[in-house]
Amino acid sequence: MSYVDGFMAPVPTANREAYLKHCKDAAAVFKEYGATRVVETWGLIYGGFKVILDV
Repeated sequence: MSYVDGFMAPVPTANREAYLKHCKDAAAVFKEYGATRVVETWGLIYGGFKVILDV
């Protein structure tokens, strides 16, 4: 059975690199427990529009 799981976390831009390191570490654990794919994105509010950047 397939499913999709997701969550959001507010992270200050200044902490982006630390957050991405955490994501990479967590992705390894998720895959160890059966995840087939892990996707991280970074969203910004720019000119009143939300822009999603795939990292």
